[in-house]
Amino acid sequence: MKTFNLILLFWVTMCISCVDLLSLFGPPSYSYRITNNAEYDICVGIWWGWVFSGEYQYPDTSLLEWDGLSFIKANSYHRGDFKHPLDKLITRDIPSDTISIFFFHADTIIMNHWQLIRRDYNILRRYDLSSQDIVKLKEAHGGRFPEIPYPPDERMKNMKMWPPYGK
Repeated sequence: MKTFNLILLFWVTMCISCVDLLSLFGPPSYSYRITNNAEYDICVGIWWGWVFSGEYQYPDTSLLEWDGLSFIKANSYHRGDFKHPLDKLITRDIPSDTISIFFFHADTIIMNHWQLIRRDYNILRRYDLSSQDIVKLKEAHGGRFPEIPYPPDERMKNMKMWPPYGK
């Protein structure tokens, strides 16, 4: 009986220690990944549909000012983290249930003024993804996190984008 009590005490202590250690690292993080499968570098901007004034913009997909774009080297990826799953954030925070992801050739961003890029709508592609699209992309990647590929692959053929899939 003494051995059982010692094992139980050890097990409870380990469980409490694990919970305490996990709490030290803050709330859980939920990831997404944008994968660049192209042979050239790209820049990516995620547009949540809100402007700084708080007015809702989508379906207006004109290019606004960005604080920053994510640079992704050819055949590489960018990982982002949130405190909530991406599909839940879209459902909870965005009235249209849609985010827009803009893809630019890195050379376009480097060599041109933003006003020219805006005026000519000089993008490679724009994905308009719903929370359901994000869930499909997560499921296609084993349910761990949504992987958003550029260029779009077969699993995205029915998702909204411009230019349309296959063009």
